[in-house]
Amino acid sequence: MNKRVRNINVKKLDKLNLTKLLLVVLSISIFVLLVFYFNSINVSADNPVTRKKQVTSLIIEKGDTLWSIAQEYRTEEYDDINEYIDEIKASNGLFTDTIHEGNYIIIPYYKTVDASSDSNLIDYN
Repeated sequence: MNKRVRNINVKKLDKLNLTKLLLVVLSISIFVLLVFYFNSINVSADNPVTRKKQVTSLIIEKGDTLWSIAQEYRTEEYDDINEYIDEIKASNGLFTDTIHEGNYIIIPYYKTVDASSDSNLIDYN
């Protein structure tokens, strides 16, 4: 009989140990999931959306002026349209406001990009 009681106690002990083990594994799993969750939130904060300077080129059409082009392409980073026209002129080596139909002109502008994906963009600042 003593052997039977000992067997029952061992089985109870095994069940208790198994329950404790499952509880520990579950706790560790929840902890790891929480760490990954909060870590992903921090990663999002480290990769904010930014605005990067880009350039495009366009062909000058009949009736185009630096003023009309600046009105169409100026972004909020340029407070003053004259400042933007000066940058267009500097980008194209222009010393006057005269442009000619059929020529190409380089136009700087800012574009919203995800900071994590801008590794292939050139920063012109």
